[in-house]
Amino acid sequence: MFNAVWFYASIGGRLLRPDHDPAAVKGITRSYLPAPWIYLAMTLTALIDPTASVILYGAFALFWVAENSVFGRIRMRS
Repeated sequence: MFNAVWFYASIGGRLLRPDHDPAAVKGITRSYLPAPWIYLAMTLTALIDPTASVILYGAFALFWVAENSVFGRIRMRS
C-alpha cells in the first residue's frame, strides 16, 4: 500500500509541494520499485522456513534504516 500511495502522490506531482525536485522524486520512485517483489519473495520464503522469513524481514527493515540515514545524508550534502 505504501507504494500505491507514493505512486498516486508522485505521478504528475499531484500531492507534492510545488517546489519539489523532480530528480529526487524520480530517484525515490526508482528505489521503491523492487520492494514489492522483495516482500513477495520474503513472504513465499515463510512457506518454506518461517524463521528465515522473519530474519529476512528484519534485515530488510535494517537495510531501509541504513539506506535512509547514510545515503539520505549524502543526498542532502549535494
